[in-house]
Amino acid sequence: MKKKKQNTFLNVLMIIAIAAIVFSGIMIAGNIRKSDAVKADSSPEPTLKISDVSEVSNETRMIVEESGITLDDYISVNVTDDNTESYITGNAVTSPAASSAPRCTLEIVCGTLLSNLDNLREGKEAFVPPNGIILAASTIEFEAGDTVFNVLQKACALADIQLEYSWTPLYDSYYIEGINNLYEFDCGEQSGWMYKVNGVFPDYGCSEYKLADGDTIVFCYTCAGLGADVGGSVY
Repeated sequence: MKKKKQNTFLNVLMIIAIAAIVFSGIMIAGNIRKSDAVKADSSPEPTLKISDVSEVSNETRMIVEESGITLDDYISVNVTDDNTESYITGNAVTSPAASSAPRCTLEIVCGTLLSNLDNLREGKEAFVPPNGIILAASTIEFEAGDTVFNVLQKACALADIQLEYSWTPLYDSYYIEGINNLYEFDCGEQSGWMYKVNGVFPDYGCSEYKLADGDTIVFCYTCAGLGADVGGSVY
């Protein structure tokens, strides 16, 4: 009888031990799944960014597709699962959405620098595209009363192009000092940025020129002759 009770007691202990082991296994598995779930929830998803284009600063950029903009040559960003980025140039044309808003075309070029690289300030050649086009011709919507300066600001913001300007009280207008890190006097005493609308170089600041539907704007960098090398002049 005593031996039978002992065996019964041992069986009970064994059942308890097995139950404890099974329970521990369930808890561990549950914690692992919970931990994996937390990691999955907390890990950031890859996002597209075009703010850093330093590795492709010598490529033609185009405004991203939005807000009634025609997209031609452009730069896109490919983000892989490990969050590494690669920059891809491509060609695509999209038709702007139907809109009654007026539109103009803007282009930013610095082709004159290609034949004046020897005179360019040291280190600035990195900002000169091989084809001399900083911003390919882009169709942009604007509001009534907007100026050339307003559209330039919008375009540079959308295409992530560096822009610096200052207010000139004497002329009651903004003066464009630098675009894409290319500044006045970077290629000689007569170098700097000029603009033309419909092929004509105005003799007043770009923030004074109010746009009309269909206007074509070109900002171009002059190296010599105060604009003579780009078809204009400053008096």
